[in-house]
Amino acid sequence: MRNALLLGILLVGCGKKADSTPPPEKPATGAPVAFIAKSVKPGENHDGALSLKAYNFSDKTIGQYSILMRYYDASGATLKVKVGTPFEEDHDFYSVSGNKYKCNPKSWCEFTVDHLDIPAKAAKADVLASGVTALKDDIHFEDETMWRLPGGGMDWPLDKKEGAAAPAGSAAP
Repeated sequence: MRNALLLGILLVGCGKKADSTPPPEKPATGAPVAFIAKSVKPGENHDGALSLKAYNFSDKTIGQYSILMRYYDASGATLKVKVGTPFEEDHDFYSVSGNKYKCNPKSWCEFTVDHLDIPAKAAKADVLASGVTALKDDIHFEDETMWRLPGGGMDWPLDKKEGAAAPAGSAAP
């Protein structure tokens, strides 16, 4: 009882509480992390942001992610990014790493990815891991990437499979 009370005080004192939400379905891509976009903040010139909730299915602490992001308007239509440039696509990519993105084994974590260019009409987003690197201790990453999408991870993978739908994980702003 005393240990449980002490653990409760430590968790409250650190500002974190355990998330008892059951894990989501494991991603169809085989990624060890599933993302849910909780909110979307449209913005140009690196003023956009995504609030993400992630579940780490692996037995290792993860702290580095390459992600693919696909945006939708309020009607569900896919939005283009980098419109009018040679890089125009129906999805974007980004990488983050560091302590604020740390996700412990077999648990939920939450963080915000900012400095993004998100179309003004974006109301929802799907986010997929395209690469994941684990920590080998409190400050150093493993030497090798833990997992990466086949083909380099720059293409939206579920489009390649016949009948595949976009993953769950959309959120309204």
